[in-house]
Amino acid sequence: MKSLFKDSYKSVLVLLLLFYIINYVLIVVGVVKTRHSVVLDAVVYIGLFVSYMWKYRRRNILCFEIMAMPIGFIGLFFLDIILDYVPLLTRFYDVGDEAIKEKSATLQMIAWIVFLLGSIVAHNKGMKKNSTTKYHVDYNTLLYFITGILLLLIVYDYLSGTFDTWFFYSNMDTMERDDRNQGLGHLTCLILAATVVDIMRLRDLGVSCFKDYIKKCNKILIAEWAFISFLLIISGNRNEMLLVALPLVVSYSICIQKIDNKIILLAAAAGVLLMVFVGSSRQTEVSLEEANFGGESFFVDFAVLGYDCDYMVKYTDQHGSIFFRDVPGFVLSGVPFLGPRLLDIIGYIPPERSSNLCTDSVGSTSGLGTSLIGDLYYGGGFLWVVIFMYCFGYVMSRLYNSDKNIGKYQLLLYSYMVANAVYYVRSQWGFPIGTIIYSSIILFVGDLLFRTNTQKRLKVS
Repeated sequence: MKSLFKDSYKSVLVLLLLFYIINYVLIVVGVVKTRHSVVLDAVVYIGLFVSYMWKYRRRNILCFEIMAMPIGFIGLFFLDIILDYVPLLTRFYDVGDEAIKEKSATLQMIAWIVFLLGSIVAHNKGMKKNSTTKYHVDYNTLLYFITGILLLLIVYDYLSGTFDTWFFYSNMDTMERDDRNQGLGHLTCLILAATVVDIMRLRDLGVSCFKDYIKKCNKILIAEWAFISFLLIISGNRNEMLLVALPLVVSYSICIQKIDNKIILLAAAAGVLLMVFVGSSRQTEVSLEEANFGGESFFVDFAVLGYDCDYMVKYTDQHGSIFFRDVPGFVLSGVPFLGPRLLDIIGYIPPERSSNLCTDSVGSTSGLGTSLIGDLYYGGGFLWVVIFMYCFGYVMSRLYNSDKNIGKYQLLLYSYMVANAVYYVRSQWGFPIGTIIYSSIILFVGDLLFRTNTQKRLKVS
């Protein structure tokens, strides 16, 4: 019966995928020009998500899907369903083309279905732990090395006034957007690398409960982690705070002790309230008492997410895909300090970012973000959407099922992507590449500097 349910779920996904692909083809050839039942799509989406979480993720709901797919749902159906019944917004954006909106919605349904297909194909196929390594890394020394550099950077950023650029939302009239959050990239990568090193160190020591974790964790790292997270919260940088704070939580749950699902749900509810408060109170030239904490301030990002995908589909159909011309920028940005220089040397001219296109399309003075699926379509067309989402679902599932066998590079990738889940649905597909490469280089260099031959260590002992 168990295998039957699993096979039936996969069969349902395949049948739904065929239905939406046929609908997509009919849209492209001009047969379908209006939206079909939005409610039907919503029911399908909810049914697939709930059954997937119950079947494949109820053991540990702290995963990419639990945060990303609800945001994808709200962005997909907000304008067509929620606003019809709960008119919370007095303003929102609309491309005004029913055929484009139908194409965009169908593309998003296809993307999430192939994501789930990739995920269940990889179910129970965790990463295998390499037990034949010839080297042992001195995690203690490596950790003090990274946290030492991190501390020096924090002191430098404080003395140089770099932290002032993090308070962009209170200085929008005097600060360019390109000048915001200076130095944050370096700090984020160092904290991410240090978090992975500390968790791997504690796992190897056999730490398996919160009490032991508090006793043996690196206190310097925790202090730096808390300080940076606090600065990002009070400066209104919600997404950036998640990228700094959440990898520690995810890594702990994987390698030390699984966090109870009830605690995760309670923490998620509290986190949503905090994010709403921070987002509302960061409004410029407005006192805390005058800040808008109503429905518009809470839901406007979701309405924009749906518009962003519609607009990028429309823009790409009119102007063509950039065919991966953004990849060199994503990859070389991960080379510490030298990335911009390397891009200048090769004469790289980046294509227009989809986030800039979406913002400019409505004449907004603040960034609207973009849509992951819309950006994939802009980057490589329909096939790229399907290939990327399937492979992405496959990789995330493999990492999820690795548990304590996960390696440090895999842990870095998975913890960062889970932390990035909420924002990733509204960002460029290559946005995390630079941070992941940068942090991986830190780990690789650390391995070279602080590793010892395992056989020699055995003889000495």
